[in-house]
Amino acid sequence: MFRYSTLCNATTAILLLAAGTIAAPTSRPAKRALSFDYQNDIVRGVNLGGWFVLEPWITPSIFSEWATTGRTVVDEYTYSQTLGPTEALSRLSSHWNTWITQDDFNQIGAAGFNHVRIPIGYWAVAPLPGDPYVQGQLPILDQAIGWARNASLKVLIDLHGAPGSQNGFDNSGRYGPVDWQQGNTVNETLNAIQGLAERYTNQTDVVTAIELLNEPLDSSINMDELKTFYLNGYGVVRDSNSDTAVTIHDAFENIDTYWNGFMNAQSGCTNVILDTHQYQVFSQAQVSETLTEHISSACALGPQLAGTDKWTIVGEWSGAQTDCAQWLNGLGLGARYDGTLAGSSYVGACTGGIFNGTVADLSSTEQSNIRQFIEAQMDAYEEHTGWIYWCWKTESAPEWNVQELLAAGLFPQPLTSREFTSTAQKCELVAGAPTHPMEVGWWGPNSPVAGLGRGRGGVDEGRIGEGRCGGEDRRRVREGGRKGGGKGREKKEGCCGCKGTSLKAQSKGASGVKAQSKGASGVKAQSKGASGVKAQSKGASGVKAQSKGASGVCMRLRRCDAEGERG
Repeated sequence: MFRYSTLCNATTAILLLAAGTIAAPTSRPAKRALSFDYQNDIVRGVNLGGWFVLEPWITPSIFSEWATTGRTVVDEYTYSQTLGPTEALSRLSSHWNTWITQDDFNQIGAAGFNHVRIPIGYWAVAPLPGDPYVQGQLPILDQAIGWARNASLKVLIDLHGAPGSQNGFDNSGRYGPVDWQQGNTVNETLNAIQGLAERYTNQTDVVTAIELLNEPLDSSINMDELKTFYLNGYGVVRDSNSDTAVTIHDAFENIDTYWNGFMNAQSGCTNVILDTHQYQVFSQAQVSETLTEHISSACALGPQLAGTDKWTIVGEWSGAQTDCAQWLNGLGLGARYDGTLAGSSYVGACTGGIFNGTVADLSSTEQSNIRQFIEAQMDAYEEHTGWIYWCWKTESAPEWNVQELLAAGLFPQPLTSREFTSTAQKCELVAGAPTHPMEVGWWGPNSPVAGLGRGRGGVDEGRIGEGRCGGEDRRRVREGGRKGGGKGREKKEGCCGCKGTSLKAQSKGASGVKAQSKGASGVKAQSKGASGVKAQSKGASGVKAQSKGASGVCMRLRRCDAEGERG
């Protein structure tokens, strides 16, 4: 197995594999500068989903012949298993060579994006005996690196599927139980990472980052072992080069309270990116939100992103506000929004374009809502390192299809332009408006939410403590599951904010501000200071907010006003 020092600055590795021992490299490559400045520039990118790792909802035509067969084929594993290697390779080769081409890269670059994130499965790099998967992806990925270079794009290669499945989702290659970390699966995953790092060691002008593993599911794995895997994966990449950023996923843990202090510069790690995925459609509470609530939820994440101690990107997000896209929850499964998914309740109808269509099939209200939601998220996620939208294209899911959204004028052009300034840029939440479900224990009825803040130099920095998510709830919300508190500050007098995943009150006053929060499944927060700002929130199944005072305004915002100063 792979064993590295627990410190990132380890200089050698002992690679003990089942078949024997492989000597570690005797020296590391010379350190050079990254070809993208993650410290000072903003990542603005798109995911090339559904290309090398199949997802039925992105390309339903590939799976249509099994739409009524009782979920016998639901992912790439069962697809390849059912067709057999010859037919599977024939069909997939055609898909790999046509779904994404040089023209797509050219369009992406022309739209002002600077990154593409390319998901790939372990089976493309280090296939295992007995797997039904077929190979042939890597030569096309090689071409894609050249296409990216031609279009002045950087590439983040993302290991999207691990042996045994790291999350049980169909996007891991195999839907079902989470068996990653069983047997030799971790070492097999490291073999795949080693293969990618070595293959592209001389192309770091384009391949600026490698993601060690997409969306490992914390409720189903050992998190200490995941951290060890991340350290080993870091060492594997560094053995090939020092010019590639190593990207780790947050595993649905809090990006501040859980991950700060791990693999940061102080630990000896260099060029590490934390990846968090932010969707607002994978719980009943989320699909029940209004547009204002969706925007408020997105804006709350900005200060939390800014509070991380390493580069942090939102590596997956979308403009979707429903889970209506056909098969988004799995082939043959329904949606929460219209109550057709088991355990859900009706919110609205999944009809027209949001179920299966194009952007042109969306109503004018749906189109406007998507644009506003996209703008708000872009503003929030650029509080730190940036974002990568999921995804570039789909066959029939317009809320997720950047290519169509661009053509319809629903994705900002240039990327810095804004149509809905007051809503998107300020991220305003007026006192008394409903707060988002993460603030009312939406991850489960027994969430321990507690925190304490104190005035310091006239600026309060109260923070809500970390919430917990039960396994069943987490499985249901998938990427939408988000836990814990936030961190950040606004330096404009009279401002307070609801930050993180539960209410955070902060204000600036002559003698400082005292803030505290307490709650189980609900949230109670209170803040009061000499400047006359008082905010209070309390509820078990809902949240009530109040604000009063001469300068008292309670809002979640990116800027207090045109002259406001960001914290």
